[in-house]
Amino acid sequence: MPRTPARRTATASRRTGGTAATVAAASPAPGGLVATVTALHRTAGGTAVAALVARSGASGATVGRRFAPFRRAATPQDLSVASLGPLDTLGFRGLTYPEGCTTGNDVRIEQLFRQTGGGSEPGYPKGFEEIRLIDQYLLHENRPQVATAMHAINGDFVAGANNTDQNIFMGTAKANKTHLNEVEAPLRQAMQGRTASGRAARYEAALTAHPPVALAADPTVLAWDTPGADIPGATEVSGTARWDPAPLARITHYVDTARLAAAPTEFPRIVDYSVVPDYKPDRLPAYIDRNIAEAEVKITEAEAELAGLTDPAERDELAEKIKNERWAVDRLRLNGPRLFPTTFTAEATYYLASYVPAGRWLVGRDAGTFDAQE
Repeated sequence: MPRTPARRTATASRRTGGTAATVAAASPAPGGLVATVTALHRTAGGTAVAALVARSGASGATVGRRFAPFRRAATPQDLSVASLGPLDTLGFRGLTYPEGCTTGNDVRIEQLFRQTGGGSEPGYPKGFEEIRLIDQYLLHENRPQVATAMHAINGDFVAGANNTDQNIFMGTAKANKTHLNEVEAPLRQAMQGRTASGRAARYEAALTAHPPVALAADPTVLAWDTPGADIPGATEVSGTARWDPAPLARITHYVDTARLAAAPTEFPRIVDYSVVPDYKPDRLPAYIDRNIAEAEVKITEAEAELAGLTDPAERDELAEKIKNERWAVDRLRLNGPRLFPTTFTAEATYYLASYVPAGRWLVGRDAGTFDAQE
C-alpha cells in the first residue's frame, strides 16, 4: 500500500562528484612556472611566449582524479581579464524541463562568496518534490537516504548558487561526497588567502604601466623601481633589497617567481569553473528502477485489497492512495531521466598572474567526468 509522505529532511549538498570516468589533467608541475617565466624574460626582453612545461618535461594530458588548481602544466597567454566576462557571477544554462534540474552552470571566481564553507542548503527541484511528497520511498537511494540534491556550482563559491533549483541535479550521497573531496575542496583551498574582487584588473593595469625587469643577479626575481605603485602580489621593499638591483638603480617592489608555483594564493588568480550534468533519455538509476518495481507490487496488492472492501469510505480512501501512487510512478518514469543524470563533467581553467607583459596569465586546466549515481 502507498506510504504516507514523511516530514521533509534537508539533504545537505556540497556538490560532491562521483567515480572519475575521465580526467584530462597534466601531472603537477610546480617547477615549470619558474622555468617558463625566467625564459620569457631572457628571450627578446620578455616578448616571446613559450609553452609552459612541467619539470619532468611532460606537457600532455594524463589520467588523474583530484583537481590540483594552479599546479598543472600551464601556458602563458596574453589575454585580458575583461574577456572572461563578469567575475563572481553565477551563470545559469537552463533547466531540463520547467520544473526539472539544471543543464549546467558556470562561474569565474576571483573572490569566494564564503571562505570557510558550511551552511549549504540545496533546495529540491519542483519536479522532484511533487513525487517525494506522495511517496518519498520512490526516491530513496537506500533505506535511510533519499536521493541527494547536488549543487552544480557550490553554494559557497558565488552568491545565488545556494537554495535554488536552477543550480541542482539529483545524485547519490556518495557522488556528492566525491564531488566535494575531489573537486570543490581543492578549488576552495586554492581561492583562499589574499584575493579580492578587482585584484586581477589592478594587476593587469600595473603590468601595463610598470613592466618589471629581471634582475641580472637572479633572473627568477622580477623587480620594479616605481615608488608608491600598486602592484598586486608584489612585495614592497622598505629599505634596501637583498639583491643587487642591476639593471635597476634600486628595487621598490619585487616578485620571486619561484613562489608562483609554491604559493599561488599570494598572487592574482581566477578560476573559470563549470559543471554540466549528462542526462540520458529513458535512463534511470538502478535504485530508482528497483523502487518503481517495489511500488508496482504494492499497487497490485492494494488493488487486490480494494476489490475486497465493502465500506465506501475505506474504498474511497484506498482508491485515492492507489491513484496518487500510480501518478507518482508514472511521473517518475516520465521525468526521472531529466532529474537524475548518469554523469556530470566538471571543468576548471586556472588563470595565475605571470608578471610577464607578453603573457600576463599562466593558464592551466583540470577536467573530470564523474558518476552521478555511484
